[in-house]
Amino acid sequence: ERHQIGSSRRDQPCSSSKNSCNQKRILEGLRILLAEDTPLIQIVACKILEKVGATVSVVPDGLQAVEALNRMLAAESSRRRSLLQGSPSETPDTPRFDLILMDCQTHQEHALRSYRDYKVGNLEVAISPEKF
Repeated sequence: ERHQIGSSRRDQPCSSSKNSCNQKRILEGLRILLAEDTPLIQIVACKILEKVGATVSVVPDGLQAVEALNRMLAAESSRRRSLLQGSPSETPDTPRFDLILMDCQTHQEHALRSYRDYKVGNLEVAISPEKF
């Protein structure tokens, strides 16, 4: 299932082909935030990731990915505080992500760089090489 962050419109999951039934869903249950500014790459990446079982949310740039990460961390912190205080959490339903994939060759790259050594609980941010 694919979600457009910051939009009320929800895209339909990519249609599956006959061959996809035979493929392993190795990313089943994984929630991925994809930050990519090129629409064609968004479509291709979503189809590939959804075909192997991931749920994909899309933002158009790294800055919005960092903002989504900050919202997720704030909601998680609020939820934990509520649990410690014994009161139910009243935070809005904020998407949670297991993995963020980001195009680092954008003008918002500096936003991600500030998270290079960021770690909260089991959340780590790793920067992959820019050239392969």
